[in-house]
Amino acid sequence: MIHFTKIKIACLFFLLAAVGGYAQQTCYQIGINESREIYNEAQRLERGGRCAEAVPRYWEALSRFRLTRSCRDLPANHELDAWENRCIQGVAACGGKSDASTVLIASPGTLSFAEQGGEQLITVNTNANAWRVDRSPTWCTTQRNNNRLTVTCQENTTTNSRSDKIVIVANTLTFEVTIVQEGKTTVEIPDFERIKIKGVAFAGKYADSASQDYGNDLYYNMTFLLPQITCDHVSIETKNIQLDFKIKDPNGILLTGTDAEYTYSNEITLQGNLQQNDVIDIREWGASHGTVFAATGTYTFEIWCSGINLFSTSFDVLPKSIPADERIEITEEPKPVSPASPVSTSSPVSPASTIKFGIGIKAGLNLATISSNTTDISFSTGMKPDFHAGLFFNLNFGYRDQTQGLFGLQPEILYSRQGFAVNGEKINFDYITVPLMVKLYVSEGFNFEIGPWVSYLLSVNPNSTVLDGNNIQLSDLKGGKDVGLAVGIGYESDWGLVVGARYQHGLSDMANNLSWKNTVIAISLGWKF
Repeated sequence: MIHFTKIKIACLFFLLAAVGGYAQQTCYQIGINESREIYNEAQRLERGGRCAEAVPRYWEALSRFRLTRSCRDLPANHELDAWENRCIQGVAACGGKSDASTVLIASPGTLSFAEQGGEQLITVNTNANAWRVDRSPTWCTTQRNNNRLTVTCQENTTTNSRSDKIVIVANTLTFEVTIVQEGKTTVEIPDFERIKIKGVAFAGKYADSASQDYGNDLYYNMTFLLPQITCDHVSIETKNIQLDFKIKDPNGILLTGTDAEYTYSNEITLQGNLQQNDVIDIREWGASHGTVFAATGTYTFEIWCSGINLFSTSFDVLPKSIPADERIEITEEPKPVSPASPVSTSSPVSPASTIKFGIGIKAGLNLATISSNTTDISFSTGMKPDFHAGLFFNLNFGYRDQTQGLFGLQPEILYSRQGFAVNGEKINFDYITVPLMVKLYVSEGFNFEIGPWVSYLLSVNPNSTVLDGNNIQLSDLKGGKDVGLAVGIGYESDWGLVVGARYQHGLSDMANNLSWKNTVIAISLGWKF
């Protein structure tokens, strides 16, 4: 549609031509000169990289050239066809679309988003009365504001990149803007962080090819050393990794048949699934002539991965075999050392330590109610869900070589909201609760617990309620103390996660005139540092 202002300008051209004015120029000369000036301005904008401004000027010049065709003095060899084609080519050069009556361009033609998604703008230029978004990606939304289109894309949670198009329509024209988004970046875990060595056992093979059981004494005529490692897998995916081994004789000399940095290497397969205490047999090392371990004494055994020392221990080679009835069994467990790189998140603990201390935070759900022995007031209570949160301190007795001891002691300081539900009303008791739990560790991480607790009542809400027709002043309870007994079960992972469920039963009445006792089922989740 031709703008009303353009019609007025054309009429002025015709009027000036009729009276012979405007510097003696004809209607055709005035029209083509004015149109070329607008075309030249559009070209300057295009060359300056300002296509969003150039396209409307190309379209205005095209409209002027077309109006000039109405001049009575239009010569037979006029140049209007060539000039109109140049205007249409200028629109196309800027990436726009045009037909006989409409021009459409959107900038930029491509939007690129990172994996996190985000928001970007598209500028739409058209001489049509209206334009709309005909289609957009399912993972993006669009919001129009005048000639601006705001595109908001969601986070890409897959590892694959994705692309689609936004289709903008004006009259019969369509313009496509390409939307591209990167896939989620994956972080490769170093091999030395995928395995946590917990111990090594040794066996020997001798000239008769007979192999010992792991843990027996080793002797100087041993031909091959057979190591066996116990480890945790800290990666959920199956992975082949290479372990390198250094064996040093009693004089500290690296045993190797070459100038290699390590004595030998062995590729092992970690099956994943965060396995614990996996036992893996390592390829034997030695020589069939039996002279490799001829020097008696203490040998050093080190395990490396990707240049990182994961574990060190030692084994003794004795000078001769001792008859079984003369042997004195001496058991010495391997002594782990701190690796050169942080392959474990637990704090280093000396093998001689017998008590391990930890501190942590926990929070969780309370399912609270009360039991009532008040004979002159009859009412039915319901269980009320609420919460608890606070700190705990954990002492494990008998901790040795990264293995939990049998007993533990865990004092806690918690903020606990309790109470009960009655007649559709929630009665809230806010306590500071201090449990002291004795823990029995029955297997790797799993434990039973029992212990007393004492609480101090901070507040009551509401201050009163009606039970069995009696107005009970709950505010009289404020400042009261409460004691009880708790029992529960729990799990503590070696990387910090703590899960537990506990039943708490009050042993003391909440007030002299109210034989109420607190009852709580507490489910908690925490983290131990």
